[in-house]
Amino acid sequence: MLTQSPLAPMTTDMTTELPVKSRELQTVLAHLPDPLIHTDSQGTVVWHNPSASQFFTGLESGRNALELIDLPEVRQAFEQAIGGDGQQAVDIKWGGLKRRYLNIRLVSFSADRTADTSELQVLWSVHDMTAQRQLDKTRTDFVAAASHELRTPLASLMGFVETLQGPAKDDEEAREQFLGIMAEQARRMSRLIDDLLSLSKIEMEEGDSPNTIVRLEDVVFPVADSLTLTAKERGIRFVFEGDWKAQVIGDKDQLGQVFSNLIENAIKYGHPDSTITIISRPYADDPHLHSVAICDQSPGIAPKHLSRLTERFYRVDKARSRQIGGTGLGLAIVKHILYRHGGRLLISSEQDVGSVFDVLLPHPLNETQAAL
Repeated sequence: MLTQSPLAPMTTDMTTELPVKSRELQTVLAHLPDPLIHTDSQGTVVWHNPSASQFFTGLESGRNALELIDLPEVRQAFEQAIGGDGQQAVDIKWGGLKRRYLNIRLVSFSADRTADTSELQVLWSVHDMTAQRQLDKTRTDFVAAASHELRTPLASLMGFVETLQGPAKDDEEAREQFLGIMAEQARRMSRLIDDLLSLSKIEMEEGDSPNTIVRLEDVVFPVADSLTLTAKERGIRFVFEGDWKAQVIGDKDQLGQVFSNLIENAIKYGHPDSTITIISRPYADDPHLHSVAICDQSPGIAPKHLSRLTERFYRVDKARSRQIGGTGLGLAIVKHILYRHGGRLLISSEQDVGSVFDVLLPHPLNETQAAL
């Protein structure tokens, strides 16, 4: 138990003021973003800051905090703090559908070194850990997904190696067949590792927004040229519409990666002997943005998938995606690059008609910028 208050002696008006002598300190504590609650030894609220009343509906002076936050682990921590342990911390889940993860620290104190238990007070500090928990879960899910994606080709490689070392050791035909499959699996792992490294690099640069100005024709046309042979193999042709002299603010290499991923996807998933139309135009809903839309002719994407397409390793058709060499990271890379650029990606689709991936990028709004 803390026998000396970490705060100054209590004021006489216990229902309206925090028990501290310094008005300045009261002001500071009142404006802290984390909820603070001061109760007596029974749990009755003596004081709380505005953050606490916003966080806990119904919190007010005179109400029992133990009844408001009615959880056995909180009551146990409170009793231990009052009973002599002085400081306690407990993690709880709080709320209904929008559940939050909270860390509550309870510190008992008294202004009188000889005070008995009934005179002890308790200061509650509450920290919302929801964002951190979600981040931890995202990282855990990402590691698990990446491990799974690597484990599959690796297991295939190991299986073929064992076969070539054993039953097929002297089988020339099997060796040629297996080596071809092994090479493809190795390339798959290489693509995945390249995309993981690329995504990591992009995330590290997200806080550093680019400020150079590039012409869209200098970014998109070279990408389309590099994919022309791939498109011709499927009988797909490109059609360009709009203003390709338009300028945007961005990193030329990263924007090239955005359009390479999107146009390559349009080729992979588009119908054979179809058209990919790429349109450059001002974005009607925001004068600060310019639109480059990649419109394919494809089976389309069901509405339930659209909001999840930019998630890491999310695939509409896992088997087909792996068959055509997808890593499941392409659209995640696009999203993070556009986030760094202050842009965004809009996706719309009509089944049996096609999909539109609309890249929105900031553009220079004055002649001085455009001349740089």
